[in-house]
Amino acid sequence: MLTPARPTRADEVRAKLAERGLTDADVAEAVAWARRADNEGAR
Repeated sequence: MLTPARPTRADEVRAKLAERGLTDADVAEAVAWARRADNEGAR
């Protein structure tokens, strides 16, 4: 018997990002920006 797959929390986050028109590239750019900002503050 097959059981319907339950959406995971990650699936919910991906759906929210898609609703807002954000792409994987947008997320990657935001992470890169945050890491640069964090490193600049550590100097």
